[in-house]
Amino acid sequence: MRYTTQQYGEVVNMLGQFNASDSDTDITVQLFNASTEAAITTSSNFAVQIGATGVFRYPSSLINTQPLVQTEILFIMTRTGGLADNRTHIGKIVLGGFTDNSASNLYDGAVTLDEGNLSGNAVPGTTYPTGTKAHPSDNPADARLIANREGLRAYDIVGAATLDANHLRWSFTGSTGPESDSINMGGFDVDGSGFERISVTGAMGGLPESPINGSECILASVTGLKGTWVTAQCTGTVVQATGGSTVQIDNALSPGLFGVTYNVNADGLNTQTCRMADVGGVWTFRNINTFATVGLVLKGASITLDASTSTGFGVLAMFGIHGAPLTLGGASLGLLEDFTIPGANWDQVLSAHLTAGTTGAKLNATTVAGASMALTAGAVDDIWNELLSGHTIAGSGGDALTQLLNGTVSRQAIDITTDPWELHTYIYRPGLATDTTIHEVYELFDQDGVAIAGNDAAGNNPLADSTRILAERRRV
Repeated sequence: MRYTTQQYGEVVNMLGQFNASDSDTDITVQLFNASTEAAITTSSNFAVQIGATGVFRYPSSLINTQPLVQTEILFIMTRTGGLADNRTHIGKIVLGGFTDNSASNLYDGAVTLDEGNLSGNAVPGTTYPTGTKAHPSDNPADARLIANREGLRAYDIVGAATLDANHLRWSFTGSTGPESDSINMGGFDVDGSGFERISVTGAMGGLPESPINGSECILASVTGLKGTWVTAQCTGTVVQATGGSTVQIDNALSPGLFGVTYNVNADGLNTQTCRMADVGGVWTFRNINTFATVGLVLKGASITLDASTSTGFGVLAMFGIHGAPLTLGGASLGLLEDFTIPGANWDQVLSAHLTAGTTGAKLNATTVAGASMALTAGAVDDIWNELLSGHTIAGSGGDALTQLLNGTVSRQAIDITTDPWELHTYIYRPGLATDTTIHEVYELFDQDGVAIAGNDAAGNNPLADSTRILAERRRV
């Protein structure tokens, strides 16, 4: 059972069972400190009956000096006044804390910090219940003192807060979420700490290789970033810790039209690693230089590499789906492995993919001037053996051919004076021993296919003879 002091609005009542006929002045109370055995002074020593029940109560609010730390108090309730059936009740209460003195119960496992007093209940000081959810601490110095006293390493942040000292292996949690609650690290060391449902901003101090963990956070213009983050939105300019740090972000998002600039911050001396999965939004990467290894699994992201990027001995590898083509932005790339779609296909140099029989080899052959585009025999057979019934969409070639064969072609009126058909017919007359010359006959037809004229270059009409005709009909 929890007890506290009258100072913070809660009253503990000491109870004793007597007679309903007893008056309020018949029952007296004495209090003693269980540790010091000293008597505790009160403003009154009479108990008050609850209704006509014979149960009398004595409130802790009558104690003159309320204890500010956990204090055990012994009480004695005695029926006095020369009555014949005197009786006594004894008991113990605890004021100023919990009977089990558990900080996890006192503060729900974390000191609540509300610098902006968004709750309306934030107060200074270190005395309980300051630092609880009901009465948050209004400054980080007092919050840290409370936490150290209670053996806690956790803050529950309301609104915006800024650290004032190093906090190693702490836990920072937003009371509402990253859109409302934020922690500015102020350049202090937070190595080994964890962040959850909070916006993280400012300079992150500590060693570059120290482990940091975060979940459902916003990384807002953070410098000195390191650690592993699950579902993190990045905004502004995010700068990775230099000197050999590792950053891994799963479900890396960049909301907003202008996106985020991410500075890998490679110094050319130490191995710098950045891995991101399910990257979405608009990203600009900077300083992917010597000894930097960057791996991106894209999920519709648009990637720009600015002029500060020169991979040198480093590696930039991208997988997944581009939201837009990769923009180099003046970057000088030493080794870029673009395994994205379409990067994995359309950004490849054909000369590196010419193994006989591969798609690259065939595609390369079609791009060489004069290369044959002839269909294979099997492809030709497939085309001519295809049933027309499966290709009769209105306006298609199959539809036009079907109408022609069925005699249902709608004829278009042709003005033969301006839009005639010309038939070039090449013939020779093998029946005439003296005439083996191939004649070219020009023949015009009207819209009904009736010949208008047919003469060769000499003005003769050789069609009357037995001929073998090779013809091509073309629109003039």
